[in-house]
Amino acid sequence: GIYAIGDCVGNPMLAHKASHEGLVAVENCLGREARMDYKVVPGVIFTHPEVASVGLTEQEAREKYGDVLIGTFPFSANGKALGMGEREGFVKVIAEPKYREIVGVHIIGPHATDMITEAVVAMKSEATVDEIAESIHPHPTLSEPIHEAALDAIGLALHKP
Repeated sequence: GIYAIGDCVGNPMLAHKASHEGLVAVENCLGREARMDYKVVPGVIFTHPEVASVGLTEQEAREKYGDVLIGTFPFSANGKALGMGEREGFVKVIAEPKYREIVGVHIIGPHATDMITEAVVAMKSEATVDEIAESIHPHPTLSEPIHEAALDAIGLALHKP
C-alpha cells in the first residue's frame, strides 16, 4: 500500500517521468493494475541544437542483440531544417535484428525534444523499423529525417547524401 513517484524512486530524475509515475500510482491506488514502462522514458536536453533520446544507445543495443540495424539521416539534407537555417544534427534509429523492433532513437537537431514523441509511441507500440519506413511523413517537415533514418536502417534510404 505504499506508492512513490519522482526523485525518491530513482533515475531518471525527470519531471515528465515523475508525472507519469503519479498516474500509474493513482491507478494502482484505485485498485487497477498499471505498470510504469521505464524503457520508453524520453530524455530531452534544451540546448542548441536540442538533444532527445529514448531507449537503448547503439552500444547498449549491440551488447544486448549483437548485430543491430542502424539508420541515420542528417538535418543538413532536410528541406525544412535548411529553410530554418538549422543544418546541425541528425536522427539515429536503432532496431533489433530478429523482429526489427525499434529499441532506440536519438535526435540532435531542431525541435528534437518535440520529435522524440514519435519514437516513444513507436517503441511503446513495439513498432518495427519497417512500419516507420512504410509510414507517410509530410513534406517538408522536420519529421522526415525519422522516416529517412528508418529507411536507411533497412537499406532503402531515399535522400541520404
